[in-house]
Amino acid sequence: MANSAIMLWILAGVIYLVVISTINADRTRLLNLMKDRGGL
Repeated sequence: MANSAIMLWILAGVIYLVVISTINADRTRLLNLMKDRGGL
């Protein structure tokens, strides 16, 4: 029981990190696009 709970926590942490990294990448890409257009 404890092993499955630990596995779930690890899986949740990995998914969280992946989501955060993808959101950060999209944000930087959007910022670069806005800079190219002179929006910032």
